[in-house]
Amino acid sequence: MPYHNFSSVHIEGVVGSIEKKKGAKDNEFYVFTIGVEKRSAVQNPDGSLAKTDWFECVCYNSELFSVLLTFKKGSHIGFKGVLSTSNYVPEGEDVSNKYNWRKRWKLVAEDVWAPIPTEEKKDLGRPRPSGSLSPV
Repeated sequence: MPYHNFSSVHIEGVVGSIEKKKGAKDNEFYVFTIGVEKRSAVQNPDGSLAKTDWFECVCYNSELFSVLLTFKKGSHIGFKGVLSTSNYVPEGEDVSNKYNWRKRWKLVAEDVWAPIPTEEKKDLGRPRPSGSLSPV
């Protein structure tokens, strides 16, 4: 059943980790991370201008477990899901103090897939404008 908290999110990146967890009533779910590299204006110590943003994702859909488990650390993954938020108070903090509350963001998976590698995308041809004739 899809969540309807926020807009749909689409991400293509690299798998960082996949971990099986137990929830309420011993229901299983998976938590996984996706790394997305982006260009940065700030130079890294190694001289590169790239930065990786990591997104924590959650998969509750048991139909996706078998697909998700085909991915290993470092493999490319496509992700479609929704952004969900929840509030919590870190352990040991006073719940009655409103400044101790934190917001947790998570991406809840609706679908995962293996994206087409860039080399293979080149072989698919270029899109044609609407109404144009494609070569036969």
